[in-house]
This record gives sequence, structure tokens and C-alpha cells, in this order.
Amino acid sequence: MTARPRNIYVIGAQSSGKTTLTAALRLHFQDKSELASRAISRKLYVLEEVARQILQDHNAIGKDVFESSSRALELKTLILEAQYEAENAIKDSWFISDRSGVDAIVYGKCYTSESDADKLLSMNAWKQLEKLLQHSVIVVCEPVDAWLEEHGLRFMPRSRSVKTKLVSVIHESFCDFLNIAGFRYVVLPNSLLELGSRFNFVIEKWEKRGRSVDD
Repeated sequence: MTARPRNIYVIGAQSSGKTTLTAALRLHFQDKSELASRAISRKLYVLEEVARQILQDHNAIGKDVFESSSRALELKTLILEAQYEAENAIKDSWFISDRSGVDAIVYGKCYTSESDADKLLSMNAWKQLEKLLQHSVIVVCEPVDAWLEEHGLRFMPRSRSVKTKLVSVIHESFCDFLNIAGFRYVVLPNSLLELGSRFNFVIEKWEKRGRSVDD
């Protein structure tokens, strides 16, 4: 049986280039010659962001988070469960994920309360997601101020200065949570703006950590 390559999670605050980076990783690893050169025979799966679909399905808008902590907790619970279902379906495979269960927890802390975040942490979905995260490469993308933009489903204030402060706080919350939980992770610095440089950074960290869970 061939070793399973380490999963890669691309996570972080809004406007940090997560989806673009995930797409670049997908293209790279879907190249059969690249897989052959690394002796990888397993199929790669790419998990798209689940939160966007949940928010669309439940007609969620910004005020659902800013004005109702109970509504925010409901949405984060649904997102966490959806992330678990997506990962559980391919748990014995190799995947790259655009976001993770950590995102739901961190945003829960930022937009609701510590007690509500503790409710998310007590869920079986989180306990199962946590196991996969421990053996994966976690990349936290630092937000880039120049990339801040308005998204209909993104819970962002209108003031640019407030947006900048908010995403900075969220980024710090990601790092704080990962440190407290004992996860190994790397921060993709916002000084790297060119996609090729960002891509190379992730590949280097993936190689350094050990490409497979058996390394």
C-alpha cells in the first residue's frame, strides 16, 4: 500500500488569497508527470469552501452575524458539520482543503462568544476533524490589505480602516487558536504577493514537513 501524502489546509482571514492559492496547488498536483516524479499514485481531491454554500442555502447576510449571536452560532455549526461531512467522505484519501474546521471555530470566537465557541469545540464533528488536522500541513494566509474587497456573503464593515483592523484581529485569532490547540502550522506572509512565490512557499513547507504521513 502506498503512503498517503499529507493533506494541505489553506486557511485564514478574508482577503488573504486562499482560494487562488488552492487553485494553483490543484493545477500543480493534477499534472501526472509531477505526481510521477514524486512517486505519488493516489488521486488528489480538492475540497472547495463549504461555508459559501451554507450561507447561500440559508440566505445569510452580514447582519445575521453582527446582530444575532444565536444566528451566527447556528451558521457556524452548520459549516462545521458540512466540513466534517466533506472530509469524512474522503478521509482515507489525499486532499487539499480551501478552509477547515478551524475557520468555523475561530470565526465563532470572533463573532459570537467564547462559550459559543466551546460548544463548537465539543461537537463530534470537530473532534474528528481535529485528528486529520494533526497530521496535515496547515497554511495560514496572512491578509493582504490591498486585496480587501466587498463580498455579498462576507461579513465585513464598510470602513476600509475597520476592515483592515478586523482581518488583522481574525488572523491573530487563527494563530492564537492553533498555538493553544497545539497544531503545527506555517504563516504565509503577506509580503509574498506573486502567486508563484506563494505557491513555492507552500510546496517547500509541505516537503519540509514530510510529504507523506509515514515520513
